[in-house]
Amino acid sequence: MNLLERKQSELTARSSSLTLEFVHWKSISESNGIFAKNNSQIRRIIALLETLLKNIPAATPDLAGQRAREQSILTVHSLWDFFRSKLTLRQEEFFGEYLRACDDFAWACYEPLRSLLPVESRREPPLVFLNGGWSPYAVPRNQAFKADPTTGGWTAKMGLQEAVEKLPLAMVGLPWFQVSHLPDTLVIAHEMGHVAESDFGLQDAIQRAIYAANLEPVHGEVWNGWKREVFADLYGVVCGGGSFAGSLADFLAGEALRLKDGASPEGDPHPHPWLRVAIVCEGLRQTGAASEAEVLAAEWHPQSGVVRKDEDFKGDVKSVVEKMLAGPYRVGARQGSLHELIPPPGSAEGMADAIVNQAAILVTNDNRNLIRRQIFAAARRLYEKDPIQYAAKERTKAVLKKVVFAREPGVRGSRDADLKKQAAVDERQGKELAAELF
Repeated sequence: MNLLERKQSELTARSSSLTLEFVHWKSISESNGIFAKNNSQIRRIIALLETLLKNIPAATPDLAGQRAREQSILTVHSLWDFFRSKLTLRQEEFFGEYLRACDDFAWACYEPLRSLLPVESRREPPLVFLNGGWSPYAVPRNQAFKADPTTGGWTAKMGLQEAVEKLPLAMVGLPWFQVSHLPDTLVIAHEMGHVAESDFGLQDAIQRAIYAANLEPVHGEVWNGWKREVFADLYGVVCGGGSFAGSLADFLAGEALRLKDGASPEGDPHPHPWLRVAIVCEGLRQTGAASEAEVLAAEWHPQSGVVRKDEDFKGDVKSVVEKMLAGPYRVGARQGSLHELIPPPGSAEGMADAIVNQAAILVTNDNRNLIRRQIFAAARRLYEKDPIQYAAKERTKAVLKKVVFAREPGVRGSRDADLKKQAAVDERQGKELAAELF
């Protein structure tokens, strides 16, 4: 066997290794596998990457041609590794339990709207992963992932980030330090608001809500710059109720201290922290949780500092929140307000008692996602009541037992029949991406 023949054999082995790995990952994401709840995410990514592999140009009969094909195979490996590295943490006992719980909560915030779409239009749930940031963030499917450079270099015609953005998953990044603090999980609901805006095409309805608030022109321009963050905060209120609002307020406390002597920086897409707390409090009032709003407002506002410029926007909050909640938002064939499309979790007290007393809870296919959101809301409520006892009594273990109990059997996301309907879309996107990459 000469050099060219050996190189050809190496290329075949490198390509087939990825194919074999795909078979393995599909197997461990079946209904009895450890990645059953990531089944549709894994299968959608692999379907597109398999199309990429099939569309790598054949090597010319020389070393240069074989080198080019080798680089193309490495490109597919790099794209897969971007997701594989985030999935495999779920195999680690320390990280896996927490990440699977976060997957459950993210799904509970996402599936109510996803289920309203025709099968062929449904996206897969976002992938929750750990990162080095100080607060959670969402990366919708059409925005940059800040992908890490690959060890061997990136040699495709388009950038790694641009290529990753074309793959069929949104991402939700969480700080590493949240692994040991489940009550902060509620802030994922804000990030799911960003994903929902993108995936369900809610941008125009959000824009109309700002217009409908009938704001003074200068204020209207500022609120227009804040609209995406305001929507995401209210999405969090609808998904997590007062527990979300309390969790968000805790995250905002440090930022409020930094900005307490002035307004939000010009061009900041977020309102000032004190104003965001005012927004979620008003959201609670307008979704039937006024008592929780008053408790949070009384506790938080005196500590948030005196703000000069953004104080001018306080009078706009009620109207902006009313219109932003009301929409209406159309998803699939249904149209309604945000809290009609996603029923708020209601009081967390009953679920908190069930967690403390290890009482049984009733979970059905119809109420499963609502129950999930109630469990996480209750965890936050127990923490807020007595953080010391929450730790001493190891409440997180009791919460996780309820989370596991509420988890549906089998795979999550698109089923086999649905994936077949989506296969044509994946193949087309894979071919388009291959043309750009190679």
